[in-house]
Amino acid sequence: MPHRTMTIWIGLCGLLAVFVLVLLGRNVERSAARGPRWKRRILAAGMGLMAALGFLPSCKPSPTKQGSTNAEGTQTAPQKTNRARHLSRQSRQQVRKVSDWRSMVAVFERAEAVASQPSGSYPFDRAGKKKLLADIDAAGQVARKLAESGRITKPEADLLVTELTILRQRVAAFRSKEMQMATCYEPRLLRPIDETKDRLKQRLTALDHLTTQKSIHPEVLALVRTDIERDMAKLDQLTRSRPARDKVRTFLAKIRKVWKALQDRARQRPR
Repeated sequence: MPHRTMTIWIGLCGLLAVFVLVLLGRNVERSAARGPRWKRRILAAGMGLMAALGFLPSCKPSPTKQGSTNAEGTQTAPQKTNRARHLSRQSRQQVRKVSDWRSMVAVFERAEAVASQPSGSYPFDRAGKKKLLADIDAAGQVARKLAESGRITKPEADLLVTELTILRQRVAAFRSKEMQMATCYEPRLLRPIDETKDRLKQRLTALDHLTTQKSIHPEVLALVRTDIERDMAKLDQLTRSRPARDKVRTFLAKIRKVWKALQDRARQRPR
């Protein structure tokens, strides 16, 4: 008899404890599974009594704000899910940035391979030329997107777009293989010295804007280095034996100075 009375009192205490937890919005099942043994025993008795009476306590955890914890100090599942989604989104964005950069580099390499071929070559068919020109245009959009996402700065994107514009002009000047038997040729409007100087002038504007930046990504300069240095060397060769080209030599010295300063700053960039 005393044992039965004790069991009844434990059940009543447990029933009261369960009601209190439900009113407070706590997870009764989780509370009954943790803590000291006497606590677990009382809550288990209360839950059993409620089940016998036809009432079942709510098993859902109390709603908490993102970043909060429940009564037991355990982080709630919704927050973990949201954090996992946030990290996953960050990872996808980072992978996308890397993928966009690699695709742009691939376009640069393909365009430079074509532009560096001798004049009069037929480096692609009509479809290949159309695709390469479209890829160059798309690479310019990628450079803008990388600047918007913070992967590179806007002046760096402007330099890349300028270089892609020059590459597009040089690629477009080549005729496709279908035109090999054609005998008509478009006249050259500019002399080689003027063409080379014009390309360097376009770059100088973008390079001047880049000098205002606190830091410079070395990979951006590496991407445009080959063609810029090739044109500087070509202009130097075309004007070396011509005293009348003093203004061109002055311009060449200026762009060389800016280019060297940018390279020195890029080497000093903290990694």
